[in-house]
Amino acid sequence: MQKVLSIDGRIIPAMVLTEIETRTGKATSELFDLVAGTSTGGILALGLTKPEQDGAPEYSAERLRELYETEGEKIFDRPVWHRLHSGWGLAEEKYPSKGIEEVAKRYFKDVYLAEALTEVLVTAYEIERRGPWFFKRRHARDKNREGDNFLMRDVAKGQPVNIAHRGGAGCLRTPSGTRSFWIAMGEPGEP
Repeated sequence: MQKVLSIDGRIIPAMVLTEIETRTGKATSELFDLVAGTSTGGILALGLTKPEQDGAPEYSAERLRELYETEGEKIFDRPVWHRLHSGWGLAEEKYPSKGIEEVAKRYFKDVYLAEALTEVLVTAYEIERRGPWFFKRRHARDKNREGDNFLMRDVAKGQPVNIAHRGGAGCLRTPSGTRSFWIAMGEPGEP
């Protein structure tokens, strides 16, 4: 039987996973066969499956819960000049991308999706094809799918944008440079 963990955004899933890890004495990547996430849950999914150099999980659920508390202001910083320029989020993204880009680079460094400790799936919306895009470890490791092995930081920086940075877009290029595409940095209908 396969065990699947599906994580949505906000801090509550991190709090619940902290309790599960405490009670079992195991890392989330050891407890589930697939960790999936959308929105800021995508950051949790990537963080919980990111390896350290020794092959152990780098982040516990508790550490990622702390990420919300320590980095939230940076990710969701909204300077007055940006509010004016963006028409309070109506003409452009509500929050500038600088904060999430800095945090994603610091937390995920140069680790690729194929290096995840267990299967991971993170959702996005691909603008040019007008449909969902699923970042998957399985695809990143597939030799027949050259170009699906993205840096975790690039996948992560599009996730909180799905709720808070509505209206933006980001171009992702494959590490080999063979393919690029635009992903939406916002979900339709989200405030």
